[in-house]
Amino acid sequence: MPVNLKVIYWNVEDFGVTRAIRGPYVALSNFIAQVVLNVDADIFCLIELRRQAIATRLALLQQTLINASIAAGQTCDWYCDWVPGSLFGPGFGMPYDPNHVDFATQGRNEGYAVFWRQNLDKFSMQTADRIIGANATPPGHPAAANVANTQSGSVRRRVPAGGIVALGANVVIPAGVGQFTLPAGSTPGPGGITRGGMPVAGTAAGVVTAANLALNAGDILTAGTQIAALGLRLTNNFPGAALATQPIVIPGNHILANNVTLPAIGSTYLPRHVLSLVMTSRQVVGGVPGANYNPAMGAVNNWELGLFPATRGANFWNGSRRPAFCTIKVNDGLAVPQSLIPIIMYHSPVYNAPAAMGRCAMSQPLYEAMDGGVPPYAHNLRAIVGGDFNARLDPAAGNYLIYTDLYANGGANCRSGATPSIRVNNPAPGMAPVFPPPGVPLTGADNPLNKTSVQLRHPILRYPNQIVLSPQFAHFRRGAIDNIFHRGFTPAQAPHFQFRETVGAARFQFGADVYDLPRAVSDQLPPGGAGIAAGGPPDNFFIPQAILNAFAGLPMGNPAILSAAQTLADLNLGFFETPVGGDPAAPAVPFQGPGPALVSRARRASEFIKLFVSDHLPVIFEMAI
Repeated sequence: MPVNLKVIYWNVEDFGVTRAIRGPYVALSNFIAQVVLNVDADIFCLIELRRQAIATRLALLQQTLINASIAAGQTCDWYCDWVPGSLFGPGFGMPYDPNHVDFATQGRNEGYAVFWRQNLDKFSMQTADRIIGANATPPGHPAAANVANTQSGSVRRRVPAGGIVALGANVVIPAGVGQFTLPAGSTPGPGGITRGGMPVAGTAAGVVTAANLALNAGDILTAGTQIAALGLRLTNNFPGAALATQPIVIPGNHILANNVTLPAIGSTYLPRHVLSLVMTSRQVVGGVPGANYNPAMGAVNNWELGLFPATRGANFWNGSRRPAFCTIKVNDGLAVPQSLIPIIMYHSPVYNAPAAMGRCAMSQPLYEAMDGGVPPYAHNLRAIVGGDFNARLDPAAGNYLIYTDLYANGGANCRSGATPSIRVNNPAPGMAPVFPPPGVPLTGADNPLNKTSVQLRHPILRYPNQIVLSPQFAHFRRGAIDNIFHRGFTPAQAPHFQFRETVGAARFQFGADVYDLPRAVSDQLPPGGAGIAAGGPPDNFFIPQAILNAFAGLPMGNPAILSAAQTLADLNLGFFETPVGGDPAAPAVPFQGPGPALVSRARRASEFIKLFVSDHLPVIFEMAI
């Protein structure tokens, strides 16, 4: 039975940088956690991580994700790993250390973080790939031996005493018995729970367990097993601690979609390092990609230390911001390496973004994966790559074709038959939008549903500071530049995420790849949503009022806030809505956009998202595995 696994890519602008309007990041962390909760995401790729976040703000967000899940009845563990964005060599003539990474000026001092919700019914996070020296050694340096990848800051987890700490070593399944605990109140599925082919006592199919049961490494839980609220736990990791504080292997109140074999003795349950930079790429000869990638050639395919554009456009192996990636092993019954899915994230520099986007498409993890981080690389069926590409949506452009073309044509084969596998790629609008001024001819980049950044000023006539004033939410969505490419998923295996919302007595459901946050903090009706029957799953679109209330104590003095008094009233109310007396009048400034010179709720909601949260919207990829 397929299980749905959801990934969010989100450029949370300058995450970690101190800004008065963000306060101590408590309200922002609550907002982010609510977005992740609404999507029911399993993996959250945070892009534009800044050094200032490392000491406390990543831990705050991780703990907030845990708390929000528990409050929603989803007892689970969230883990986090982070990595600086640049390989930071001291110079081309100096000794080379592939694990020397840092926040570099020519990489805009950025890095990446990944958060994941542990659930062995869906996937397990793999150890970061070892670095193959023959591929990842720069010119002029002696070839290095394969080395363990320690680029990341180390995986962080909660501890029984409270708080978040970094792992000092891999968490390995110990010898002996009773490594796992199934909580009382669980209901084994058809076939019960087996050990060495025999039923485990007290785990008959359909019979609710009366007490906590010790399970061993290698035991098999059958599909349909319902885990009780405490969650299936790793017993021995915190000796002497209460069961409720032990690491959660499968979340509480979860029904298994597939059989789950508990990890074996000596296997790594939780790696210390999972996130790393992309080190190797398809070879470039004479300025163009060399021999096309051939999946059947295996080790014969040639790889080299990848070059990526710096902030100002030149390609370097050191200092430039690279893509980062992690690899998951999904519980779908397929043999390795086909059960491995690399998840690649990238923030292209603004300058020469198409070239940077093209370089990312040559990243070796997009083509091959390691099992448990151990060489060799092997071709795998599936991969996803996404982020803020800073390049306008254009599936016919070379920087898109290098992802979607066949291997034989030099591409990364991100396609399903003849259809390019681009997550955010709605067709061009049927007619020219009234505002903002569209491109000619109209393309998908002019469709507001593809636009992933929030604008408060006119996108073309920006100076002298033409303010956007409009009652239309779509007029505040700008560039179609955040996206996800995926390889190896059929349309049925890559469904579009479904949002649900209730407005008055009507319920709506609509598919979307971009989470339209300005509209989610208002009571605006969905675009073209068809009403659905009452009842069913709870809403997963609107942001609860209490989340917005928490922002009311933050400073409102930013000049981009055109009506601070009304914005404060909106936050205290918990959503953005036209007040009884009408929207406030706009200040006497040059403005663009249809409608009267009023500070509409669309304007105020867009101000809130851009200034208090991020200027980018989350993009979502859902896979049915």
